Amino acid sequence: MVISEDGNDVVILMRVNGKRLTFNRSASDTMDQVLRRMQLSVEKAYGIGDKRKGKKRKGPPPADEQEQQHGNKVVWALPELAGKEMEQVRIQWSDGNGNELASTDSSVNMSTLAELSRSTKAITVNEHVYSVFLNPPLVTSVALKYFVFAEYPILPLVECSNTTPEELVYEYRTNESDDLVHSGRVFTPADDLAESDLSRPVRPSPSKGTFRDRRLPKPLAATAANRIRVASFNVLAQRYVRTPLATKVMYRNVKACREVLEWEYRCPLLMRELMDVKADIFAFQEAEPRFVETVREVMPEYTVRFVEKNGNKGEGCAIAFNHDRFEMLDETVLDLASDGVKSQLTSEQVAELQRKWGDVDMFSDVFDNLGTAGQVLVLRDRHDTDKVFVVGNTHLFFHRNATHVRLLQAHLLAMAVKHELDRFQGANVFICGDFNSFPGQRSGRVS
Repeated sequence: MVISEDGNDVVILMRVNGKRLTFNRSASDTMDQVLRRMQLSVEKAYGIGDKRKGKKRKGPPPADEQEQQHGNKVVWALPELAGKEMEQVRIQWSDGNGNELASTDSSVNMSTLAELSRSTKAITVNEHVYSVFLNPPLVTSVALKYFVFAEYPILPLVECSNTTPEELVYEYRTNESDDLVHSGRVFTPADDLAESDLSRPVRPSPSKGTFRDRRLPKPLAATAANRIRVASFNVLAQRYVRTPLATKVMYRNVKACREVLEWEYRCPLLMRELMDVKADIFAFQEAEPRFVETVREVMPEYTVRFVEKNGNKGEGCAIAFNHDRFEMLDETVLDLASDGVKSQLTSEQVAELQRKWGDVDMFSDVFDNLGTAGQVLVLRDRHDTDKVFVVGNTHLFFHRNATHVRLLQAHLLAMAVKHELDRFQGANVFICGDFNSFPGQRSGRVS
């Protein structure tokens, strides 16, 4: 018998006559309400209501389940009610000394479920006693939603209560032989597991080929204490995969294999890329919340700071740094909408910009709809505490005729970086991002 509390919600789980019964109750429910609901459900599990209506019970009565020994593991099965004829079900809640707290025999049970759930140690159904486990760790669902490739990390999506996914024990076994192939949450199958079955087939690695071998023939080694590796990625938000520009121009050559654009396909490839690069600092653009959460889970040695674009874009910028190497001293989130731009300009400059745009309100109609985000982190090197790094990251507006917009956005980023340089004299600077610019253009020079 399991009682699980979650705020005002209480879930009671029990197994009766081979059936799992789940009671979702409110903590404020009276015990009269709880006991009556339990009594009706147990009677239904045994067909008592059907018997009263003249219906024939289906199947033989089940035998009591006992403790079973399997190798060096003990599997506990909750005891079943005996499969004998019953006219009525009696239920009693008791404390650790066997004292009755509430029962179906009592005339009034006005105590609430919240008042009794923590003091209840056993629940008796007729002559069978169920030990109560209060708030045990429960796994409610496990799913592998991503493609499973050899040589690419697998991350199961786990939902649980009274624990966290990080506290669970993970084992990967093959369906064919039940052989243990890995312990730990994140698993990268070796090539020899290709075509084997881990609940889902393991596909051959998609990274074999000239392009991959030329670009990154093998995983990079971790950096030495006197070196720093910084990498910047536009990871492509899924909302931009199906735009007319994407389908007709950017990804027109993948019509026969559209699955390669799906998040479930791309995610393990992205994670493998990041794990192979082993940057001390990553900067991401078009990062979605699910991408950020996956990075945190697959690479727990990184701290990830995420800022979402305004305008309900569902994506933004993120900086991930190895927290064994760096500590964060400061963080600035940039407002690249109209208020942020105006704060860095004189009234004369604002008026001049507005004049050039004519009838269009450059700030409310343009900047407020761009959804651009930016961020600046200040990091101190744990290996050399005299070294401080200012890291900026942004994604400038993409339109080819919007050089002036990108220039203003780059100016905001540069001002934020300068502010930190004034505070941390002698700091080193990394400016990262997708600037949507060619080398030599003004927005790049400002940055």
